[in-house]
Amino acid sequence: MTEQVLQAEPRKGPGKEANRKLRNKGIIPAVFYHKGESQAMQVNELELIHLLKSGKQVIPLKLDGKKKKALIKEIQYHPVTDNIMHVDFQEVSMSEIIELLVPLNFVGTPAGLKEGGLFDVNMHEIEIRCKASDIPHQLDVDVSQLMIGDTIHIEDLDFGDLEIVTSPDILVAGVSVAKDLVEEIEAEQEAELEAEEAEEAEEAEEAEEAEEGEGEEERKRVRRIREVKAVIGLGNPGNRYRSTRHNAGFVLLDELIRRRHLQLKAGKGEYMIALSDDGDTAFIKPLTFMNNSGIAARDVLRRFDIEPENMLVLHDDLDLQLGSIKFKDGGSAGTHNGLRSIIYSLGSDAFPRLKIGIDLEGRRETWAPVDFVLSKFPPRKKKRWKIFCRWLQMPSIVMSRKGLNRQ
Repeated sequence: MTEQVLQAEPRKGPGKEANRKLRNKGIIPAVFYHKGESQAMQVNELELIHLLKSGKQVIPLKLDGKKKKALIKEIQYHPVTDNIMHVDFQEVSMSEIIELLVPLNFVGTPAGLKEGGLFDVNMHEIEIRCKASDIPHQLDVDVSQLMIGDTIHIEDLDFGDLEIVTSPDILVAGVSVAKDLVEEIEAEQEAELEAEEAEEAEEAEEAEEAEEGEGEEERKRVRRIREVKAVIGLGNPGNRYRSTRHNAGFVLLDELIRRRHLQLKAGKGEYMIALSDDGDTAFIKPLTFMNNSGIAARDVLRRFDIEPENMLVLHDDLDLQLGSIKFKDGGSAGTHNGLRSIIYSLGSDAFPRLKIGIDLEGRRETWAPVDFVLSKFPPRKKKRWKIFCRWLQMPSIVMSRKGLNRQ
């Protein structure tokens, strides 16, 4: 097949009026850059559009009787009609190593859409480095295996010998929880709050006893927490995981919100948010699964300009007995995938955590950790768990501008 060549001619009579007359004739004003110099030229609009639709990155053109290879540096469009107004071309050698943006083509239908998820695209093109002769028309990305909560980052992409210039930690696409599921979570939360209000009177006395006893050590540790501007609870969304031990962070977060008579609402990202009355503290519940908790943490810190050390993370801990809490001022994630995700997304482990015991001690021989954290509390443990949560939320524990303190 004969290669289609864009015919270009030298352009005379520069100026707005001259360019307007050219466009009226179906001719597009252009500039050709080569070897540090520039040359005004003009090309046929229909021929240019045809080449653009072909998806070619390197445009073959003929100027002054000579064939040349060029990249399109910039195209200017009319703000109303979207017609092409002007084009800049850059001469390129086919053996030259160049950097440029290449469009992404998402292949397949994400499996998570069948479960009610939404496919969100964060990037439509990425920057690569390669020879001009190897520039692809587009880069295919298979998204058919994505479930709700799954994401694809730049580092997950592999295009062979092509070098990706775009930062590896940038989100490309993912499947998020649909709006109706967010509304379901909000409705569940409201129903839970109403039911739990009825239990408070009965449990208040038991909570007070717990406060006077085993809670003394925990209260001392909580005092160490510094200024907090964001509180993020970790867990998995949906009814399937609601009462599992792994959702201890969600449970405590819900209690913090309920005690302040706040309401979770959909945030501008993969999370739900409730702001304190003074607007000084953001309570965050991720909508992704545990192993992608970092997406919400990163988005919230960027949006509200919060430093990692001012974000308190609430999470379950296998090594603490039920009814125990432990404050940790930063450090590694250990085996907790939610913390791993946050550390990876933030590029920092310098954020405080409040560990919540879920009582694995003595069960390691009969329970695999992954199965244990996704199990639900048996009836005799469930009541103790509720008392524990009530104790954590006694009126004497408040979230103020100075952080979570015992007063």
